[in-house]
Amino acid sequence: YSFKKWQSEDEIHQSVFNKKYSIFSLNKVQESEFANENVPLKDDFIWERFDKELLKNIAQRKKHTFISTGMSTEKDIDNAVKIFKENNCPFELMHCVSTYPAKTQDLNLQTINSLKQRYKCKVGYSGHENGVVVSSSAVLYGINSLERHITLDRTMYGSDQSASIEYNGMINLVHNIKKIMIARGEEKLGHVSPEELIVANKLRSH
Repeated sequence: YSFKKWQSEDEIHQSVFNKKYSIFSLNKVQESEFANENVPLKDDFIWERFDKELLKNIAQRKKHTFISTGMSTEKDIDNAVKIFKENNCPFELMHCVSTYPAKTQDLNLQTINSLKQRYKCKVGYSGHENGVVVSSSAVLYGINSLERHITLDRTMYGSDQSASIEYNGMINLVHNIKKIMIARGEEKLGHVSPEELIVANKLRSH
């Protein structure tokens, strides 16, 4: 979900739980379905990176595509990026570790910068870890978008339930990100705020 669309809690609820946006994994869609223009591909996550014909089919439709790098080698990513660039299809890579839940020590958020430098494209983060701390922190790496699995109840049956966040977790994630984006601010080396001057003057007066 794009940061620019993160508005009020009500809007988040409508967007996520009322399926305002079509987001799905392509490994769950039959290749023949891509011939049907009614299949919404504006917001996809590509799992089948290794099928070049399938990637080419998707790229030719010129729909903005999110490409997960989970379970991918450098060569896999190279091939996918090449296909999308050759077809002038807008895309962004999603740094991802495809285990459920992913271990903190395996997340390697610095890879986000590596992806930006190597492919000169927008990069997001697809989080499969427990909690919202790491996903919130990914903002500091200048990600363009963030994806998390969402569930109504983490105790429900399913392979990715433990790596998902519930509604309250989603709200906490949004609050954290908003604070981090404000705190990140801008470079102000040697800047002293008016509030700091007041404190400094008080201390110096003693």
